[in-house]
Amino acid sequence: IIDPIVSITDLSGGTNFWKWNFGDNDTTSKHNPPPHTYADTGTYTITLITSTLYGCLDTAYQTIIIEPDFEFFIPSSFSPNDDGVNDTFSGKSVFVKEYEMSIFDRWGNLIFFSNDFSKPWDGKANLGTEAAQQDVYIYSIKITDINTVKHNYKGIVTLIR
Repeated sequence: IIDPIVSITDLSGGTNFWKWNFGDNDTTSKHNPPPHTYADTGTYTITLITSTLYGCLDTAYQTIIIEPDFEFFIPSSFSPNDDGVNDTFSGKSVFVKEYEMSIFDRWGNLIFFSNDFSKPWDGKANLGTEAAQQDVYIYSIKITDINTVKHNYKGIVTLIR
């Protein structure tokens, strides 16, 4: 789905009429249509109906599957100062089934944990009772994507006050 463009070529001969249906309510009557972009994941059946000058019809079908594609982005810093910009830290992704993020201080102490994308680190430590100081912290993020493939990310994030 990141780049769901499908190119189609008509290899029929002796035809003078073409009716393409891309399976997503889009159609065209062009001999060789331009590349078609699908808006969403799913299974689509592309249909081509052709005809000769003498009215002989033929129909061809091809089913395609547009699958989701996993992407994950992690920022390198954040500034939890309640200005509405970069106030929290978490990875950003689509098509994730399971998520687990741990934040450690420089001595390896766990200071934050979340298994919910909607609960990012807000820059607080000790179970959210006090603000963590400006420093570099270590993150460990474990993800299972929509295809049940596991991904592990480890790195550092800078908390800026």
